[in-house]
Amino acid sequence: MILGTLGSDKSVTTVDAIMTEIFTGLKPNEIRIYREEPNSKQDFPTYMKDALKILNIEAEIKDVVLGSGILEWKNKISNEKINVLDITPGRKYMAIIGGNYIKADEVRYAYLKNERKGYHVFGYVPLSEIKVYNIRDGRKIGYDPPLTKKCEGEECVSSLDSEGLTALYNLLSMHGKIDVRFGDESIFDLTRDNNLEDEYFDNCMIRSGFKRFEEERKIENTEGFFIADTNVYIKLGNRLGYLTKGRLLASKSVYNELMEKTKNTQKQGNAILFYQGMYSYRSLHKNPPVSDYNRTGDIPLIQEARKIKENIPEKLTIITADKQLSYSALSQGVNVIFLHNLRNNSEGPEKSGNIGELLLCASYRREYTSEYDREKKDLILTINDKEILKIEPSSPYNGFSIIKTLNKEFNYAKLIEKLYKIISQ
Repeated sequence: MILGTLGSDKSVTTVDAIMTEIFTGLKPNEIRIYREEPNSKQDFPTYMKDALKILNIEAEIKDVVLGSGILEWKNKISNEKINVLDITPGRKYMAIIGGNYIKADEVRYAYLKNERKGYHVFGYVPLSEIKVYNIRDGRKIGYDPPLTKKCEGEECVSSLDSEGLTALYNLLSMHGKIDVRFGDESIFDLTRDNNLEDEYFDNCMIRSGFKRFEEERKIENTEGFFIADTNVYIKLGNRLGYLTKGRLLASKSVYNELMEKTKNTQKQGNAILFYQGMYSYRSLHKNPPVSDYNRTGDIPLIQEARKIKENIPEKLTIITADKQLSYSALSQGVNVIFLHNLRNNSEGPEKSGNIGELLLCASYRREYTSEYDREKKDLILTINDKEILKIEPSSPYNGFSIIKTLNKEFNYAKLIEKLYKIISQ
C-alpha cells in the first residue's frame, strides 16, 4: 500500500499528515513525499522510518522531487500511481495539481478549523478536532488508532515536556475512558475540589490554567510593559508570557531570588516551587535581566521597577501575588496588578486548562514535602481502569517528565519522543 503526501518547509505538517493517515487505519509499506526541491533534512527518511516501527509499520520513505511550477508538477505527478494522497501540507498549487492529476484511489484532506493549532507535535491537537475527508466524494474518514509494538527495557521509558504530555493524553484517550490518579484519587476530581488542602497541587492547577485569577483579564487589557515578582513566575508559570503578550521585562532582583533558592543541592520543603519558577523565568526571558540590581526582595523589586520606568516612555506595571508588595508599590506611585481572586476553571479536563502542564507539574508532587501522603504516591494514567503508564519527575527540574509505559502495547510516549526528534531537526 502506497501513501503519498506533500513536502513542506515546516516538516511538522508533513509528519502530522503521515501520522494522521496512519491513525485512520492505513498501513503503508511505502510513503512518497512529493517536494519542490530536495529535503535539506537528509536524516528525515531514517528518523521517520524509525518512528513508524513503533506502530509495527515497516515502510520505505521516498522523497520525490518534482521541481517547482504548475506545468512541471502536472507533467510529473500525472505519472505517479499510488493508493492514497494526503494534500494537507505544502503549497496550495501542489495540492490542487496533485489532487487533480495523480493516479490515486483516494485524495484526502485533514481539516482543522483553527489552523494555528496545527504546528505542534502529532497528537497535541485532539484528533476529534481534525476531520479527514476523501475530497473526491466528500466522504468523512474515521479513525482506527493502532497499538504499538510491545516495548522492552529502555524502549518503555521516554521523556516528554508539557506539549508532549498533552499529545500523549490525547492519543491515549482514543482508546477509552482515560483517568490520571494519585493512588485512588483522580486528579480531575482534585481539580474540581474547591476546598482542596494541598498547596502544591493547587499551584499546579494555577500553572496549568485549571484555576485562574480574575485579575488575569486585567493583565491582558493593560497597555505598556510588565515586571513580575517571584511568586508570579511560580504560580502562573509560562502562562505569564501569553498574558503579557511579549511585553514582560526580566527583573534582576527576581532572578537573584530564584538563584538563591535553587542553588542549594539539598532539596527541601517547597524548593521545587522555586525550581519551577526558575524554569519559567528562563523560558520567558532568553536575554539577560535588564538591570544591574544585585539585591533580592520586595523593596529592591519596586526600586528596580521605578528605575526601569525612568528609561522607557511606556507604562510599567508590577504583577504580584503579594498583598504587602502591592500596597508598598502603590504608595510609591508604581502601577500594580494584585493577583488574589481565584476561580475554578475546571468544568472538565478537555475544556479548560492545559492538561500537559498539569501532568508535568503533578509528576513532581513527590518532590514537595508536606503532611499529605499523596506526595509519595505514583502518578498513574489508566484507560478503562487499567494501568497504562506511570509519570515520574525528571531530576533536576527541567520542564520534562519521565514516562514509564506499563501496558507495553500503548507505548505512544516513545512514538512522540521520536517524532520530536524529526520536527526539531
